[in-house]
Amino acid sequence: MKVKIFAVIALVLAGITVTVMMLKGQAADQEEYAGYLAAARQNADRDIPYVAVQNYLRAIHMDAGDEGVYQEYLIQAKNLGVDPYMAAVKSYVEYFPESSMAYEALCEYYYNQEMYQMVLDTALEAREKGIATDRVREYYLECSVMYRVIGSGYSEVTSFLGETARVRMGELYGYINQNGNYTMMPTYEDASFFMGKNAAVYHEDEWYMINEAGYKVARTNLPVDYLSFVSNGWILFSLEGRYDYMTSSLTVPQEIRFEDATNFKNRVAAVKKDGKWALINADMEMITDYLFDDVLRDEFNTCINNGVIFVQKDGKYYMVNEEGLRITETGFDNACPFVGSDPAAVCVNGLWGFVDAQGNMVIEPQYEAAKSFNMGLGAVCRGGLWGYINTGNVIRMEYQFEDCLPFSSNGVTAVRENDTWRYIKLLPYI
Repeated sequence: MKVKIFAVIALVLAGITVTVMMLKGQAADQEEYAGYLAAARQNADRDIPYVAVQNYLRAIHMDAGDEGVYQEYLIQAKNLGVDPYMAAVKSYVEYFPESSMAYEALCEYYYNQEMYQMVLDTALEAREKGIATDRVREYYLECSVMYRVIGSGYSEVTSFLGETARVRMGELYGYINQNGNYTMMPTYEDASFFMGKNAAVYHEDEWYMINEAGYKVARTNLPVDYLSFVSNGWILFSLEGRYDYMTSSLTVPQEIRFEDATNFKNRVAAVKKDGKWALINADMEMITDYLFDDVLRDEFNTCINNGVIFVQKDGKYYMVNEEGLRITETGFDNACPFVGSDPAAVCVNGLWGFVDAQGNMVIEPQYEAAKSFNMGLGAVCRGGLWGYINTGNVIRMEYQFEDCLPFSSNGVTAVRENDTWRYIKLLPYI
């Protein structure tokens, strides 16, 4: 029994000894940590950042849990130049992966080094973690309108329709993808747009259909003057100054009915007879009578987007829906069709502003010219030069271009500088 008591006492004493030694060790560590930290701060006050950084690193190595100390270290590392600061900022995020200030510092570093793609990636990571600060969001917005040139030297350009855009180099047309690479070299004297896997091209005095590899896959039964793409089951064509539609059989109908016409979109097209325009559906039924003096068309020769068509009557352009009914009674001197779901450009008394799909003026007329929004950016002109604004009417790309197109949904647009067109792509879409 006595042996057991002595054993217990020995264990207790041993435990006390270990605890005392641990406490002494911790006290020594705390004293050493405090010494390094005091030395770091003294050298920081004396403007000796190199020695301050060494002592901050020693202190952080012993205890990296104080974010305030890390921020002090960051300030001193910044004074030593780019490389030490970069290492400090990156390790800041590693030590404090849930710190909004760490991500803000990293965004600031990348921004100052003009590493804009890294700013975007870092800001998105912070947003996914739910720790993005207002400053991080500002960095993201600033970099979101920066871009890279993906192709240049074109004589004529279009926006992207699906995966490709049509371009002209010199006198010949070809197609590029959203990275600016040719999917089909300039070969054709004229060309329509790719819709799905086929496009119509004019080559060696003939319009015919090609596939994505450039092979001829179909031709009309009679020569035509123009051939468009397949849309809602119909292909627009022209012959001897008249327009009509054919099916994918490419058989020219006996009667060619219209003076002009648009491609179908959302099962709606516009056709012209006796100087007036009407709307029809994809079943070739009349939506309206021939009531309109003009119907606005986009660069793809379609007339409807966002459920809105701009028609002219009595000298004014009005917004109508797919049934041809007026959305509002407000008329405009001129307009551009909607591109996406964003505001459309309209002209009132010689100045351009923007309206929503209900006809409400969301940006008052104030610009020399404008083109409709897409991807949150709208093209506007002042002093003869074009730039882009956001929906809050804040300039996001300065007035620098001779001309430009609306953005496509892949983040690409075309701008003209020095009489030459080039494509640019927003960094978030690279």
